[in-house]
Amino acid sequence: MTGGQPPEIKSFNDYLTYVLPVCFGVLKMTAEEIRNSTPWEINMRIRGYEDRQRQTRLLLASFVTLPVINSSFCRPKKGLELKDIVPDDLRDEPVTEGEFEKWREILSNAKRG
Repeated sequence: MTGGQPPEIKSFNDYLTYVLPVCFGVLKMTAEEIRNSTPWEINMRIRGYEDRQRQTRLLLASFVTLPVINSSFCRPKKGLELKDIVPDDLRDEPVTEGEFEKWREILSNAKRG
């Protein structure tokens, strides 16, 4: 769900269209778990999955990829750093007020729909 523009959600049906494939797919939720979850809980599960994937990428890059590249026979003259391999995962930009407003509008539309 990260990267690019968030989907335009105008109704609860739009929300389900975007969320159900994620719930049944990567989150491996059952129909009963989805039925008993609130949209907030589902969004928190999605955020948790994204965080776990980010941590996995950082771990692999720092303990496997970088050492192999920097110690190989054809290594670069100047050693690579973690930010060269996974720059998006190391971004620490604060969330802007515009982004907050965009998500508030999406949530209020989903509640009304």
